[in-house]
Amino acid sequence: MVRTTGHPVVAAVPYSTAGAMLGITRQGVQDLIKRGKLDKHPDGGVTTSSVRARVTGIAASRVNSSFKPMSTGRSRSDAENGGRYR
Repeated sequence: MVRTTGHPVVAAVPYSTAGAMLGITRQGVQDLIKRGKLDKHPDGGVTTSSVRARVTGIAASRVNSSFKPMSTGRSRSDAENGGRYR
């Protein structure tokens, strides 16, 4: 989730600002740059366009994901007997 939007006209932001925008640490930002998920700006820092694209992609994937709750470990027969364990 985006914690801040950064400055709208700046081409690059420091790793710490990019991390705050993405809700991760500076080291996490470095890792994303190494894996090619974020673009490093030639003058230093991270391009704001790549951060915004990442945020948009994360938000879209959360909306489109099919959430499946974890099983409670109870079987059907447990539910039939009022939820009491055998």
